[in-house]
Amino acid sequence: MKKFYKNVLSSTVIAATIISAGGGVFVQSAQAAQAESAAELKVDQSLVKTVQENVKKILGETVQLGKAKDFGKNDYIQFPIEGKEMSQVIVKEDGTIIAISTHFKYKELKGDKLKKQLDTAWKQAFPKDKKGIDLIMVNYSTDRGLQLNGRNDSSGTIYVTDGKLDYSVVEVKEVPAAAKKAAQQTLTKLGLTKKAETVRSQTLKPGKKPVYNFSYSTNKGNVWIDIEKGTNKVMEVNAFALSDYNKKDVDIDTVTKKIEQFSIESLMEKATKQFKAVMNVDLSGYSAAKEKNNSDTLIFTKKGAPTLMGKFSSDGTFYNIFYK
Repeated sequence: MKKFYKNVLSSTVIAATIISAGGGVFVQSAQAAQAESAAELKVDQSLVKTVQENVKKILGETVQLGKAKDFGKNDYIQFPIEGKEMSQVIVKEDGTIIAISTHFKYKELKGDKLKKQLDTAWKQAFPKDKKGIDLIMVNYSTDRGLQLNGRNDSSGTIYVTDGKLDYSVVEVKEVPAAAKKAAQQTLTKLGLTKKAETVRSQTLKPGKKPVYNFSYSTNKGNVWIDIEKGTNKVMEVNAFALSDYNKKDVDIDTVTKKIEQFSIESLMEKATKQFKAVMNVDLSGYSAAKEKNNSDTLIFTKKGAPTLMGKFSSDGTFYNIFYK
């Protein structure tokens, strides 16, 4: 769900990536908000020390932890990171790290682990840049690994997964009319009415064609649509406006229970219709499986064909569809 933080690198959005930094961004945003009001827990100081040591093993950086709180899921414990707004570490009762979400200024980094990964990717993405990275977002989860994004105001943003450049994002000033038309047609297929449209960025992935990133404000909420440059192919639709997490006072536990009740067969039936209607993708011959540790996400595979992914809400609506 890249679109949530694609153009902004700010501490105000850190909580959106507590568990995973991919298609589950908004789920985690809601969980983070829920965790903010959770009851404090009394834990042994030895646990705090263990968590700090484990964080340093993963990031190569030392962090100071605040008071422990009940995360409200699988008996996990949440530690806020002191001095870092909406930065958190989620652990098991034995101190095993489940997820880390935080942010740094590049000059704050003390160790070399993050620096090396970021510097290598930055040179690959922006070989002519002389300024270097200013700000960094760090997200780690057991199922996604270590994900970093770094940026400066002049060149753009890089997204790094387990030490390798995943993609970069740069600003754009002009977008072809055909690309705008393809995005608008997709929005119409969703049954949403545009209030405002923004196209400020372009995604550049090694070995792939550039993709324009459209952001819409609609009558029901926010929507992000990616259109491939040249072909005008729809690469991703993220209709957060249609998700459970766009609703006020969402109950994460209730939503999760409903989501887990769907069978692969029933979801495949829904996906076949929705993927065709929204992205003109034919899922004939595809098989589906749930993504590990993300019960609201399906992976669609077919020999010799592109892999697709979809995130669905508690009513079976696939609100986030994209090519992997």
